[in-house]
Amino acid sequence: EPPCIAPGSLALAASSAPPPAPAAPPWGPSAAELPSMGSQSHFDGTCKPCAFFHTAGCANGTNCQFCHLCGSEEKKRRRKEKLKCKRQAGKELKAEGEESP
Repeated sequence: EPPCIAPGSLALAASSAPPPAPAAPPWGPSAAELPSMGSQSHFDGTCKPCAFFHTAGCANGTNCQFCHLCGSEEKKRRRKEKLKCKRQAGKELKAEGEESP
């Protein structure tokens, strides 16, 4: 089973990593070329997906602080991964506590 990365870390476990994001052009996309302000960090993997863009639509549009380039399931996938890591960390702590005299 792949190791979980500490909460707050930007790295993801290798086997659960999403497909790589499309590479940004060498000159980098300008803010005018992106669908939202939050999409600027999409290409380096540090963005936060917009929960509304793929559902009811994002009322903030280009001023949204969240990424509009992530797929519709990305927020859910990241939440599941975070919960999985928390559960695994809890199990490890419990196992360590049982091993201590």
